[in-house]
Amino acid sequence: MAIDIDAGIAKARARAEKRETVVQPVIFNDAQVGVQLTAMPPSEWREYTLKHPPRASVQLDMNASTNLDSAVRDYIGVVLVDGDDTDDMLVTGDDGETAYRWPEVYDALSRQDRENLAFALWMIHDSWYQEALKTAGKAQKGSPQN
Repeated sequence: MAIDIDAGIAKARARAEKRETVVQPVIFNDAQVGVQLTAMPPSEWREYTLKHPPRASVQLDMNASTNLDSAVRDYIGVVLVDGDDTDDMLVTGDDGETAYRWPEVYDALSRQDRENLAFALWMIHDSWYQEALKTAGKAQKGSPQN
């Protein structure tokens, strides 16, 4: 049986074009708000994760092959969502410089909210792979999805 290389490349390109977005609920300022994360294209995600090496003592990092805590904290394009209101957390100071406040907001969140955001970030980038392994009948025992 020949491997359909063209079909495989087409599926990979279609998956790369699908930029999944998730809105993860968190508690901020004593209220529940959403944190919206949009997936990077695969090539950017690979480069980004190399800047956040996994911590050997953290199983989730090892499974994801990146330090998810720092990856979420430094993530660009995060938007806070409260009903119909959104905030991209970009502010311009008196000096005309623009600051991105997401790292400060992230630091103010609970440990549980930070862990949930880490899992959400991993899900929008890499969870498709475990499902593909299962579908292909090649899932290994002990993988995060088993």
